[in-house]
Amino acid sequence: MYGQGCGRIAGIVRDPLGAAVPRARVTAAETGTTFSRFVETSAEGYYLIPSLRPSNYVLAVVVPGFHELRQ
Repeated sequence: MYGQGCGRIAGIVRDPLGAAVPRARVTAAETGTTFSRFVETSAEGYYLIPSLRPSNYVLAVVVPGFHELRQ
């Protein structure tokens, strides 16, 4: 019997005009625990947060000069 594997969250961060946002800090925080993992976006605004155990997460994006986004 196999257990549940790990998941990942990936995406792209763009500003209100649609331009990619490099070096944004993207954090996935597991709800109900203190576990979190963060990455920075690439020059093209892409991010990938690998090796996340199956759960619910709050995603936060922080960029200097912008309001923090939580989802």
